Amino acid sequence: GLQEFVTGLADSVPAASTMSNLWSDAYVGQLLGIPPHFGVGASAGAAKMDISGIKKAAKELGINAVDKLKDDFILPVASIEAVVGGVFIPFDISGSFMVMDEPIGFSGENSLQYKIQSFNLKLRVPVLKQNIVLPNLSLGVGFARLSGEFFAKVQDINTHINVKYSSDVYSADVQLSKSVIFLTPYVGARILASKSNNLWDYAYTLSSDISGRDEGKYANEEYNINYQLFAGTSFNILVLKLNVNAAYDLKTKVWSVGAGVQVKL
Repeated sequence: GLQEFVTGLADSVPAASTMSNLWSDAYVGQLLGIPPHFGVGASAGAAKMDISGIKKAAKELGINAVDKLKDDFILPVASIEAVVGGVFIPFDISGSFMVMDEPIGFSGENSLQYKIQSFNLKLRVPVLKQNIVLPNLSLGVGFARLSGEFFAKVQDINTHINVKYSSDVYSADVQLSKSVIFLTPYVGARILASKSNNLWDYAYTLSSDISGRDEGKYANEEYNINYQLFAGTSFNILVLKLNVNAAYDLKTKVWSVGAGVQVKL
């Protein structure tokens, strides 16, 4: 069960990282332009994650409360982000940061929860710059570092499962956008190459009438390549942008959605 879960983590966690640091303009312009081009914002999103593996392992260790949970968990993410235009040569660079620590299902002394931290950096270079006819078209490369854990425990039988993970995600993408009146619709595609390190351990009481414990610890590495299509639009009110978007992973066949509020000059 745990092996199935960590294999799924290697796909779903890197994919979830792409829901942050997404700007509707495929290219924001030069920092030293008039006006200078930069922006800050906050975003939230959700991606589906299969937790049937950790449910199976938890049930085998006597954590029966997991029966109340669905196999598909909607993983929420939230981040702060910023973008700044290049100096002298045309490019922009953006970044985001996220920390989440939330329960998944049951709580109290018996709990199943997750923690996740990430930072994301991206550099984009314009291929086309928007004018009356042409759209913005850019090519980008990025790096994201994610780490966190999933933890299940039952206090009265002194049982726990702990899955710690970290992923380095390298990305390349192409994005096209076109501002029309108060809208900036955009579409794009990206490829993600990730290396994930997973460490999981468990411990449980053998039975109520047998004095003894069983425990174990394992580690593995996973290498994955994911392909995604994404699209969205921002609703622009002066310097305020209300950004909504969705992405589809061609490998896992999972949708992710996001929304954010950004201020950009």
